[in-house]
Amino acid sequence: MNDIFLGRDEQQERFRNVLNSLVPTASTSEEDPKIFLLHGFGGMGKTTLLQRLYNISREGEFQNCFNTLYLDWEKEREHYIGLQVDHDAIQPVTILEAIYQKLLKQEEWKGYFEEYSDNQSLLKTAIEKIKQAEEEQERINQPVLPDLTTDESEVYKNSDEWLAEALGAGIAEIAAKKPFIIFFDTYELVDRIQCDSVLRKVMTHGGGQVVWVIAGRSNLADNIWRNEAAKEALTAALADNYPDIVAVAIRALGGLNALEVPQLIRFLNLNQSKDRYVREAAARELGYIDDNKIDIAKVLEAVEPLIDAMRNDYMKQVREAARNAGRKIYRATEYSDFKGVNLDKTVRQKLQWALILAGEKISEQEEELKETDPIILIKNLNSSEDINERERIMNKLGKLQASEAVRPLVDLLQDTNQEPDIRATAAAALGKIGTATANHNPAIQSLVKALGNNDSFVRLKAAEALGKLIPPVGRDALYQAIRQDKFSNVRKAAKEALKKYIIDSNRSTIEDRIKAFNYLKLVYPNDAETLLQQPIPDADVLREYNPEQQVNFEKMSVSDLIDQLNNNNTQINPDECVAIAKALGKHGDADALDP
Repeated sequence: MNDIFLGRDEQQERFRNVLNSLVPTASTSEEDPKIFLLHGFGGMGKTTLLQRLYNISREGEFQNCFNTLYLDWEKEREHYIGLQVDHDAIQPVTILEAIYQKLLKQEEWKGYFEEYSDNQSLLKTAIEKIKQAEEEQERINQPVLPDLTTDESEVYKNSDEWLAEALGAGIAEIAAKKPFIIFFDTYELVDRIQCDSVLRKVMTHGGGQVVWVIAGRSNLADNIWRNEAAKEALTAALADNYPDIVAVAIRALGGLNALEVPQLIRFLNLNQSKDRYVREAAARELGYIDDNKIDIAKVLEAVEPLIDAMRNDYMKQVREAARNAGRKIYRATEYSDFKGVNLDKTVRQKLQWALILAGEKISEQEEELKETDPIILIKNLNSSEDINERERIMNKLGKLQASEAVRPLVDLLQDTNQEPDIRATAAAALGKIGTATANHNPAIQSLVKALGNNDSFVRLKAAEALGKLIPPVGRDALYQAIRQDKFSNVRKAAKEALKKYIIDSNRSTIEDRIKAFNYLKLVYPNDAETLLQQPIPDADVLREYNPEQQVNFEKMSVSDLIDQLNNNNTQINPDECVAIAKALGKHGDADALDP
């Protein structure tokens, strides 16, 4: 028999009302978690009230109606070294792990957390690989990149988010069978802002069949602000003249859920924010806002600026932050939490295609067009005004390797009045078509010219297409892209395309392979050496080839050397230019100074 409990009648009645709303199991259309926050100074009876509510959920009319979990953070400290540190040093992953292990004590619940376990394994593997790479780098004193898979990289970069989502999803599955009530006591021990923010993500993904009853000393209800003076100081810092201060303020305010989307859009704008750290911070925070159901429609207002940053910001870190934010926002629109929000589908489709063009693998693809007649598809391509539909048609034509589509696609690629996404998609489709494009000189010339386009997505897809087609005229253009393009993703695509010339002996001549290998060796010597370790055609010839030995410049006269230097292209043949310069230096003739 339970002890007699006096007082707190109003709180108990509210709690019973919520429990009654869940019995029988409520409709899943209600997605908001239900939260009871018991806060105040020590000794006022929070723990006693929490235990009373726990007993209510398990006795009388509510007996066997709910799954329950009771977690006292003071007791949990005994089991986790990560909790036996200063309050502000506790890591979110430790909080998630403590909850996870508590859940696993119920044998019947273990099957609901396989995704969490998988993410844990990916994170552990990623950390081990990174550690090995760091040790190898220290040993050989050269940069070493960890060989991470896509999933390992994503989990490592966003471990708190991935683990919180998986934990919340498992809790939601339990609650779908029987409503779930989770009780936390002495929460003030772990309510560090970063930890509390991650727990809110767990709550969001846990859904509306879960009741959270939390006892602690802080009032966490008001945007998790703990210090009004700090809030005012950080808000004022957004107008500071020093970019580093602004970037720190953005990160701090973002962690407190205290930034508006228009503010972040302004800081993301390349014309208004010249400092890349400010733009990067703004992009990252836009990716964090998406967890709030109320804000998701507003966050979609940031899609256009994020796409612009993804494709046109000249700093790799900003582009990657914008891409990550775009991916998070796109994923957020898939969650059941947001089914009731009236989202603009065209904005979502545009974001989807921008992510695909940026190299993102989108798991949820629109149903592929059923039409397979190239003539009909081309007719629809020319008549449609829907950008998304035209992109889908071009993608389909590429998959069909429709030779009839080469000319229309070239026209779109060359048309400067077309949207950049259309031109980029046209370039990608030309690459997929293959032989018909490779044999179409205007198509090849258009792709080569597209390497100089103002839009990075167009340049990226042109480089990838040339790597699939391997036309002789593309070799030098790709080398120039590697040397001159400001965007690392375009340079990387051009590098990979150049490698195709070296590897594919069926479509490239020995002269092409030698030239391409020499280019690669000049700008990426480590890649060139790695390539030689693989079973590639003519590896011995490539290894022994030395362009400086092809012409004996040292036997030429000064005037002949000057003519050679003037007629040589320093970007196409830099190795020969170096050899000529060395020969002129040995002559010591003043006439060689001007050229």
